[in-house]
Amino acid sequence: MKDTSSKAIALIISVNHWWAIPSLLLVVVMLLVSGTTKAAEPGSAAGIYPTRVVIPKNQKSGAITLTNTASVEVSYRMNLIEMGLDSHGRFRQLAVNELPGRHKSSKPIVRFSPRQVRLKPGQSQVVRVIVRRGAIATPGEYRSHLVLQALPVLSEKLNENISSDSVLVNASSGVNVGVSIPIIVRHGDTNAFVTTNSVTLNQDSSGVIESVSLAMGLRGDRSAYGDFSVYLVNGQKEKQVGVLKSWALYYPYPAETVRIPIKFQAGEVTPDSKIRVIFSNRSIDSAVTNWVDETLVPVVR
Repeated sequence: MKDTSSKAIALIISVNHWWAIPSLLLVVVMLLVSGTTKAAEPGSAAGIYPTRVVIPKNQKSGAITLTNTASVEVSYRMNLIEMGLDSHGRFRQLAVNELPGRHKSSKPIVRFSPRQVRLKPGQSQVVRVIVRRGAIATPGEYRSHLVLQALPVLSEKLNENISSDSVLVNASSGVNVGVSIPIIVRHGDTNAFVTTNSVTLNQDSSGVIESVSLAMGLRGDRSAYGDFSVYLVNGQKEKQVGVLKSWALYYPYPAETVRIPIKFQAGEVTPDSKIRVIFSNRSIDSAVTNWVDETLVPVVR
């Protein structure tokens, strides 16, 4: 959620069926970036597009495309987990009792078709994300995260004797790699309003400004998603010095701090120089579209 081109890359280590495969490590790589997401090394085997699924109030389904980018045949299985901010402000998988009271899970209302796929190297498969609108009791935003687990196939004979709940791992790989993306369902009218509550310019050890930190606030009843642009302003002249694409502030968290690296020459700064930060909304189903939240702060104080 913080300090990257989208959100921090989080590595979550867990074990499935550890009593059967003690050495198995499931590395869940959280990537919210534009374009296709590939699982991190070692053993990269998964491509997924898009990297977030938002199903507006008037739609009943969405779709994702899975691609086997490995050199071996792989099975992929999809599961939903709950993610949010812990007490330390870290975005990670949370237990039910750790979730905020206003959090609504999309797990009870979402189905995948197919739920598990098997692909040869280079093959792709479209998976439909189906919403059970009749199972939704109240308006609002329902969010969970899809975990895509890449399961290397050992052999046809072995697969026939293993249940669908088992984890198949090539003994030589040692690592099971997956990705996670948000699955967001909106029911009824929802809106989000983002505000920049404060701005801090951060300096390195030599006193050079290297980044800008923004305390962002969220009002409304849904998540926000958009891009940051940072400019150095000298009178009528502006120069872009930083950018942060595809940033999300998830409902129901009312605030979060984001850090954006910026770069400019010391000689470009005058006593009247200012930093302009613009957050542009990228919502596709909000009553308020194409709006920006803008903040202007002096470089020298």
